[in-house]
Amino acid sequence: MSLAGRTAAVVVTWNKAARVRDCLRSLEALPEQDFDVFVVDNASSDGTVEMVRRDFPRVELLVNEENLGGAGGFNVGMRHVLDRGYGFVWLLDDDVTAEPGALGALRGVMAERPGCGVVGSKIYAAGTGLPFIQELGSFIDWETAGIRLNCNGTFDHGRIAETVEVDYVPACSMLVRANALVGAAALEGQALFDPSYFLYWDDIDFCHRLVRAGWQVLACGESVVNHFSSGERAGTSLTIYYSLRNSLYFMTQHQTDRAAFERCARRRVEGAAERAALFRTLGREELVEAMERAVRDALAVVRGRVEDLAPVALSVESAERFEAVDTLVLVAQRPHIFYQCRPAVERAFGAERVGYVVDSRHVMDLDMMERSNLFGYPDGDFSAESPAMQGYAGGQERVVLLGKDALFPNAVEAALSLGAPETLYMDFYGNMIPLTERTLDEHAAHAEAFRSRWTAQLEQSDLLQAVGA
Repeated sequence: MSLAGRTAAVVVTWNKAARVRDCLRSLEALPEQDFDVFVVDNASSDGTVEMVRRDFPRVELLVNEENLGGAGGFNVGMRHVLDRGYGFVWLLDDDVTAEPGALGALRGVMAERPGCGVVGSKIYAAGTGLPFIQELGSFIDWETAGIRLNCNGTFDHGRIAETVEVDYVPACSMLVRANALVGAAALEGQALFDPSYFLYWDDIDFCHRLVRAGWQVLACGESVVNHFSSGERAGTSLTIYYSLRNSLYFMTQHQTDRAAFERCARRRVEGAAERAALFRTLGREELVEAMERAVRDALAVVRGRVEDLAPVALSVESAERFEAVDTLVLVAQRPHIFYQCRPAVERAFGAERVGYVVDSRHVMDLDMMERSNLFGYPDGDFSAESPAMQGYAGGQERVVLLGKDALFPNAVEAALSLGAPETLYMDFYGNMIPLTERTLDEHAAHAEAFRSRWTAQLEQSDLLQAVGA
């Protein structure tokens, strides 16, 4: 029987037995069942293989002898199903669940758009209890070696249903047309995903090579999956290392203008210096070391898996529960940060007397509105002089500035201006430090030290010679 019109779902997993169980159950519940499921296990040690064999007998299991990363794992799965003649391959991360109709909507786009080589789902940040979009496809920022997530933080409720053309869609839910992969020339001589990435940017590179070969990359708003790593603030030092290192590797492969690459690499290193400074200010030296290693290896053109880098969790939970009441939490950056961090905030400070100051234009649940102090402010900005902020002056036992991965000077100044006996900064991952007048000065000094050293290393590195290689 020909499989040319049939879809193979390929799930790659490593030590996430509970998550992959939820993923597979969501696939079993899809109304469309004319597809087959394959799980590629990257040498898990948590019982994943045994669980899949026991609980999902219809799933075909491919077990690697070592951890090949996302790139290598997807390659194993894709080669297997392409050799069998499947016409479409649905790539899925192990920490996603698919909503009803997710696959049908993707296949509908493929049927309507014969020039589409890849189409991805709309991805919700799971764990918030609300439909916040992580991304509806994304765009490559060639000026900073970064990415711009399309619709990131948007509160959806199904309103965004269009199909849009983007630079790439992540492999946590990506439907690939098999015909787009025929012949090495279509992928510029690279077989499927480039294993040199191991983790992160491999799907970006894959999509970009398809675009260069003349295929469209689309994101479908009618196809929805929930991504738990995003909503749970998951991640380790490996996330930091591979995403930073591989962003520069990607640019060496696809940015052929030497001067443009130099500008881009410099801005990437400068941006990394700001984040490293925040980690140092927060006392997370193990995360600083991951960034140091990423820059060092990127400049030395190190590729593939790094064996001796131990994963360190980005998220922490405070061992101390704060018993004092009247804690005011100022939410910097986009309002969806509140929803993702709220459980950690309330575990640390207690839920009874915590109030939140967020952008009131984006408040989405009535429970929050009933017991939160709210005011509107420009996105990602506070003003210490604003009447709204001055209304909170006095009476607060504690003020907590909640941000993702940056210290905004005006937000820090606004938090300190309230004059609470205790003022803290809490990042997206639960790390906390006291905020004082010296905090910004210390952070700026750390950033300048990293920036000066890393840009000097960049100018003397082998990386510039690798452009276009």
